[in-house]
Amino acid sequence: MQLKTTRSLVLLFGAALATGASANLSNYTQNFDSLNAASPSALSDDGWKVFGNVFNPSGGYLYGYGTFPAPNGTAGFCSIAGGEGGPNQGSQYINCYSDYNNGDHANGNRIEANVFQEQIVGVGDLGKTYRFTFDYKASFTSGPSGSTVTQAFIKVLNPNNGYSLDFFPTITTTSASNVNWSEGNFIDVPIQSSWTGNILQFGFLSNATSYQGTGVYYDNISFMELGSGSTIGGTVNLGSYAGTATGSATVVLNYQITDMSDAVLSSGTVSVMPSGGSATYSVPAGSATGNVKVKLFGGTWLKRSASTTVGASNANIVLPNGNVTTTGGTELVDIADYSSLAAAFDGVQGDGTYVSAADLNKDAIIDIADYSILAASFDLTDD
Repeated sequence: MQLKTTRSLVLLFGAALATGASANLSNYTQNFDSLNAASPSALSDDGWKVFGNVFNPSGGYLYGYGTFPAPNGTAGFCSIAGGEGGPNQGSQYINCYSDYNNGDHANGNRIEANVFQEQIVGVGDLGKTYRFTFDYKASFTSGPSGSTVTQAFIKVLNPNNGYSLDFFPTITTTSASNVNWSEGNFIDVPIQSSWTGNILQFGFLSNATSYQGTGVYYDNISFMELGSGSTIGGTVNLGSYAGTATGSATVVLNYQITDMSDAVLSSGTVSVMPSGGSATYSVPAGSATGNVKVKLFGGTWLKRSASTTVGASNANIVLPNGNVTTTGGTELVDIADYSSLAAAFDGVQGDGTYVSAADLNKDAIIDIADYSILAASFDLTDD
């Protein structure tokens, strides 16, 4: 079950910055080793902020509070931690967790605790792509438990439209190992022409109740502009896409860049904002040069590829839909997918609190339209 996180309920999230700002986005890096872990203002002095949202057990919004300077060493939101770093994490990192000072934990309500950095999109940023990179690991003693959900995110808020979310890709970290660090995770944000003056936030959230565990460590954080000329892009058509059940305009896909013999050179995720099922995308080329293939896949869409050259934007890809059951490796639309869809048939997801893979067209109901999509793709496999 994927819990609902804040979308339009962000009226105060960064409102203090909205009057300001003409400055462009700035690169940011932090490994937390140089911060004074004993200082209560160590994180706020580095620009970190927090905001809380509270939902009832059914997902209905109750209230929000913030924005506040990020605390350090309290029972609320975040602190500098140490003692569980790997070879690449050093001695300190940030621990992001719930606001355990909020008594609504005891009332069965859900506390969404956001910890983030905040900047303003300027005219000079338009057309650029920025990357938010981080390592993460669950706390050995107090990692996510029960119904907790934890995520890394980028949010772009529009102050001219009630601070609505124009962009909100996430990476879910709930199932993080409490022993080994996951390194080099990233989310890309292509800056759109309509975003001048919008607020951009990157950071981490937890959604939890009943004082359940939420502690996830994050380190080696960077927010950096990708170098010009080092990307590959094109258009992607998401087969039978009708709009996400949760109301977000963002779809996160996996990508691979390979040589012409299909040896993988690099991989990651890319966030796209489809209109009518079609979207533009751009991914970093990394160390690739010359002729390459780009492969896209994810969710219920099978993997397809296009051949191109590094620096080009003509890698246009159409992704077939219908892969309800994902098991890793080569994916196939078969009887297992049909059985999963049949079991979920007539399910309605109008509350927006979760998305079933059986909802192939992402219209918040599992019906004959989803069956038709699966039937049209039956027996198709990944490229």
